[in-house]
Amino acid sequence: MGFLSVLHVALLAASAWRSVAVTTFSQNQVCRQNQCVNPLFPGLSDLGRLEAIQWQCMDGHVLRPLVKFCKHAVNYDAAVPSPSSNISVVQDLVNSQDDAASTMFFYHLHALGYDAWEHQNPGSIVDPCVKSVYNMACYTVFPKQEIGCTPGQLTKFLRPCAGTCGSYLSSCKVECCDESVQCVFQETVDMGGNVSMIQSGYVDEVGPSAICTGSGSRSRAGDLPWALLISLLGLHLLPGRQEESSQVAAKRKAASTASASGSSIGRWPLAGLLMGLAISLQGCDVPHHKVGNWRSKRDYLADQQVETKGQAVLNTCTVKDLDQTLQCSGRGYCKAWDLDSASSKLAFCACDRDWTGPECKQRRKSQAKAFFISLFGGIFGLDYFYLGLMGWGIVKFLSLGGLGFWWLFDVVRIGCGPIYAHDYRLARDLPHWVFVLITLVLFLLAGFMVSLASYIRYRKMKREDCMKLHESEESHHNHEVPELMGPHYTLGAEKETFSGRRGHSDYSGYGGYGATLNMHSRPLY
Repeated sequence: MGFLSVLHVALLAASAWRSVAVTTFSQNQVCRQNQCVNPLFPGLSDLGRLEAIQWQCMDGHVLRPLVKFCKHAVNYDAAVPSPSSNISVVQDLVNSQDDAASTMFFYHLHALGYDAWEHQNPGSIVDPCVKSVYNMACYTVFPKQEIGCTPGQLTKFLRPCAGTCGSYLSSCKVECCDESVQCVFQETVDMGGNVSMIQSGYVDEVGPSAICTGSGSRSRAGDLPWALLISLLGLHLLPGRQEESSQVAAKRKAASTASASGSSIGRWPLAGLLMGLAISLQGCDVPHHKVGNWRSKRDYLADQQVETKGQAVLNTCTVKDLDQTLQCSGRGYCKAWDLDSASSKLAFCACDRDWTGPECKQRRKSQAKAFFISLFGGIFGLDYFYLGLMGWGIVKFLSLGGLGFWWLFDVVRIGCGPIYAHDYRLARDLPHWVFVLITLVLFLLAGFMVSLASYIRYRKMKREDCMKLHESEESHHNHEVPELMGPHYTLGAEKETFSGRRGHSDYSGYGGYGATLNMHSRPLY
């Protein structure tokens, strides 16, 4: 059996295993969830309701100027949900679609931990994740017309393309640590009270396409095992080898035929390895679950509902004659979403400094706490632990704050303004003058300590140089003293006297510059 046959068997086995296990999901134990919310996609829960509405085609030149919030996404001929040609009615319908898209956008951004008020103007959106949420919300509410549809003719609801969904998954780095993150699916969802419904995902097209709305790039996260197997095949068939002559090829073929039985036995372990990789790359062999990780979470739309006047309300700003103390949980006020449109009455909660969320239920982390934690404990990564960024905190701890440079950078970064924590921005409770004063004192003190250490080191070095110079001069002086002493008296040479004693001569000699006397002369008398 050749290598290609072995690979084919492995691929078939992997496909068969996956086709059996489509109703269960495996849990990746070494994975960390990211942006895994319920519903996973903006507007996913509204697809069934939107499909049940009758839609009609309209002239794009008439419709597009009426679109306000989604004007940067709707660059195609979209449909409206009511068979009416009255321009005033159409304007109201388009406004309602814009409001629905804005609501999807606002609530989904808060579910992902963003502050939606920072992205009120779609034309200035820079963050790719926020941009993908905006596109998905608009593509869901403004479906594309069917090909050949004339103004006034009914058309069916065209769901967003799977390519748009894939762009969202890759831009927001969505990770739920199981196989439930899929753009194309059809599942039975338990609605409670022995009631269930079939929920389906998006159209299996990359886009732009005539059968779906939007465009984008397909996510390749689920194709990792296949990509690995294809890469293994590519390594096996890697070009660049010199072509063999016909005689050498014939000899190799004869040798391979003779040892076919032995080589085929040796390749079965390779086939087993490939099959194991193909069916186990999603994680270790762990217990499976029937409900996806994102579906097991509580619906964030249900979490934001507020009991008002005996009914659950998603947005308290839409309730008429509601006391202001009951709006936004009493921690904010209602603010118009589109200030440029006089016809739109949509408003959301603008929360107080220390609160956030669609209904101001979530408390923000403190910028002042984060700053002082970073100042005194940032060298050990305590600031990142406080912000909820555990992975970066461990890296910062192991590197001792990047040998101090990372620590100084974060002290300035956190103090300059409220940065994003794991969820939402920090509360702006650190006065800027406090940060400036502390930073100046910190850097002045650090500069003084560095200067003092440099001065002490320089003084020590100069002292050592002076000591070496002094020792060198003393050593040189000791060697030159006999030559520089000048005239001096010396004792005579020691010799034996007539009495048999040894001693110096009777007369001392005189030496030195200017010595004129003969040291060995005798007196004349």
